[in-house]
Amino acid sequence: MRDVVRTNYHWYMLFEYVNGGQMLDYIISHGKLKEKQARKFSRQIASALDYCHRNSIVHRDLKIENILISKNGDIKIIDFGLSNLFAPRGHLKTFCGSLYFAAP
Repeated sequence: MRDVVRTNYHWYMLFEYVNGGQMLDYIISHGKLKEKQARKFSRQIASALDYCHRNSIVHRDLKIENILISKNGDIKIIDFGLSNLFAPRGHLKTFCGSLYFAAP
């Protein structure tokens, strides 16, 4: 998120424009990832999740459709609509997210 603007009646959230597409579309159009590309994407996803977790945020719906790839190959994680704050020693009590992407 780049900025939040509040008027008398509305809140506006301004986000970065990502000029690529979903990771799913990238894989469909480019075929399977080569190891070097998969490592780059994996590092960026892990780094983004580490940043969130260090700031007590859990995404709760991470899936291939919620990962964008910019034209220059950078990963952006989107759709934090189900995200939540967590306490380091606590547990979240609700289940949410996409069933097919949930941990067993």
